[in-house]
Amino acid sequence: MNIKKDIPTKQELSNILYIAKQKRYSSYLLFRLLSVTGRRVGELIGVFNKETRTWELGMAVNDVYPEENKLSLYVIKARKKTKSGNIVKDRYKKLPNFIPPELMRELIEFIHYNDLKGSDIVFRGGHCPSLRTFQRDFTKFREEAGILKDNITIHSLRHYIVSFLRMEKDMPYETIAERFTKHRSLDVMKKHYAHIDIEKQKDKIMGDLEVLES
Repeated sequence: MNIKKDIPTKQELSNILYIAKQKRYSSYLLFRLLSVTGRRVGELIGVFNKETRTWELGMAVNDVYPEENKLSLYVIKARKKTKSGNIVKDRYKKLPNFIPPELMRELIEFIHYNDLKGSDIVFRGGHCPSLRTFQRDFTKFREEAGILKDNITIHSLRHYIVSFLRMEKDMPYETIAERFTKHRSLDVMKKHYAHIDIEKQKDKIMGDLEVLES
């Protein structure tokens, strides 16, 4: 059974980002990147290894290519886990995402302002809050924006880009997975976002009815 996920509207997301930009710039930048790339939070921040009790991976300065407006990010769902629940690193792989030029400029300014270089992780370290704080920031800023839908979380930003590209751009799932979210299974992806196609079909039917009645 598919459970409809709450997805922020374009205006709701704009309101959240506006507040985030005023309150904590690193949160604003992370939220903006998530909403544009469709990537998972862990693919930007990194993952915690339970065996070594250390953080691994995440987007480093070396993964940012301003001349191409490109990011090279690990796909964490490509990992293989051990029995203890920890990942096998050689199953990770990097795939590219392209972002708007003005967002790249903001990202580069953030990197320079915090004097980050080389292997430094952009959204992890003393210049950034913890993952939990990023998550709390999203909830806090969402509530401050007057959006009282508890099912809209930081992960909803991944759903947002899929919804936008399907509803507004009529982009095929194959293209969305390849260029943005990096889903491995299109069948799983289509089932997960089936509610979007239902809404899309409803909108088409209503549009057809309006044409008939005019």
